[in-house]
Amino acid sequence: MVQVAVANKRRVKIKKKSHVTSDGYVFIKNSEGNIIISITNNKKQIIVGSSAGKVGFKGTKKSTPYAAEVVAEDVAKKAFSMGITTIIAVFLKGIGMAKERALMTLNRNGLKILRIVEKEELPYGGCRPRKKKSG
Repeated sequence: MVQVAVANKRRVKIKKKSHVTSDGYVFIKNSEGNIIISITNNKKQIIVGSSAGKVGFKGTKKSTPYAAEVVAEDVAKKAFSMGITTIIAVFLKGIGMAKERALMTLNRNGLKILRIVEKEELPYGGCRPRKKKSG
């Protein structure tokens, strides 16, 4: 919940801090144009998050496996500073090799991963319908 405080006739947002534990969940979303990695607590509140655009990649380089590796290193460093050491589950979503590279990087940077879940997406729209009979 976000509270709004008024100071010197200027609105200032005060964020409520989410509860940080020693374990969490990782969500890796790899789309055609970007990769987003976020770590949540047990209540699914985002504690740490980063993306390829936030790290500094632009254009088509945002969806490369190297960009995923850099983003995963950034998230792992932030997670360690918050006190997270164990990952209960990693949820992978999207297409491409970048999500596997990010997963390996998280494991290499010292986060203990207990479970990996692949969220396979169904194709949008399905098959094309048959042509209607004329006349």
